[in-house]
Amino acid sequence: MRLMLLLVGILMTNVCYASEATDRMAKILISFNHFPADEDLARLEAILGDNNSSDNEKALAGIISRVAHKPAESDRSALDALGKGRSTPAVKTLAKAVMSINHTPSAESITALKAMLEP
Repeated sequence: MRLMLLLVGILMTNVCYASEATDRMAKILISFNHFPADEDLARLEAILGDNNSSDNEKALAGIISRVAHKPAESDRSALDALGKGRSTPAVKTLAKAVMSINHTPSAESITALKAMLEP
């Protein structure tokens, strides 16, 4: 019985870890190169317009859509708050990945994003 409860807890953690919006943004960041591609901008716009996306997810989508080689200075304080605040683990991972962008996300961030997408 304890093992079953432990397994349910682990499964629920993974379910709570990511959403459709955070999965989309992780995929965008894994292949990110200098700025979002046109199809990525469309995906980010869809997140912004989706009533199921949280305010934090929408904030990240907006920030990612504005990245050109690195995050804008004006977005850094918001990214810092998202990465350290009461955000979900997925939002924190994404915020840290965006902060690491210098033309592309850091190798460490890409590894974390890929882990986030694992079932």
